[in-house]
Amino acid sequence: IAVSDPLFAANEGVWRVAADGAERVTADGADRTAGEADLVTTINGLSGAYLGGTSWHELAVAGVVTARNEAAVRAADLLFASRPLPRCGSFF
Repeated sequence: IAVSDPLFAANEGVWRVAADGAERVTADGADRTAGEADLVTTINGLSGAYLGGTSWHELAVAGVVTARNEAAVRAADLLFASRPLPRCGSFF
């Protein structure tokens, strides 16, 4: 996943995310790589998927994610799936 972040340069780069973990184990389960990304998004798109309320497919349809292959969207949906879905129990 290629991520751009205008506020924090340390977040930018291409990250390898896999169900079996990273090649180098990190606290967040991701590994920075020099490889080509299958998915390209901003930190906002990644955050939406990471929180679990938005699928990668929905982000791709909305134009927030550019997919270099459709299999990557399906794989990311499985990797980032969260059940139960996020919910805020506070009343505003």
